Amino acid sequence: MFEGSLLKCKNEFQEKKIPFMANIFAEVAFRDDVSTALAHQVYVIADRMTYRQLLIVATVHRKEEIAFDTTKWNTSFTMCFIPGRSRAHVMTDELAGFMRELYALSRTGEDLLSYDRTSTVHHGSEQGVLTMLGRLVYELMRLDQIDVAELVSLKDEFVRITGIP
Repeated sequence: MFEGSLLKCKNEFQEKKIPFMANIFAEVAFRDDVSTALAHQVYVIADRMTYRQLLIVATVHRKEEIAFDTTKWNTSFTMCFIPGRSRAHVMTDELAGFMRELYALSRTGEDLLSYDRTSTVHHGSEQGVLTMLGRLVYELMRLDQIDVAELVSLKDEFVRITGIP
């Protein structure tokens, strides 16, 4: 029964990814600027992503639309620092999971998310932005089709987990 519940949870979010994965093939057919190798790279990256990571990518791209300040997504694990909190902030399991997903998008081989340090006054206030590859994933997967309510829900989840409005 427990295993069945876990599989149901996993499959529910995997099923939500299916239309976006299919969009890659549909979009590539009409894009001369995307080689077969690049399309394959995008597909492999997208296949490894969680549904919440798709929401994160969409949120970063549409941050103005949902009035969300992505400077709150500082992913520095070395000091467990979140802007607005002390450096002694305790990392909860929920927050660690969220931060791990952000970290995977920005610091691993995926390199979909970056932090714009050009417009900052001090470290820790970098605005989350999509890299060129991140924008391509967003475009090919047609993540603009994600309902804005899901992005607001992700924003609310982050606020609930961190206590940062």
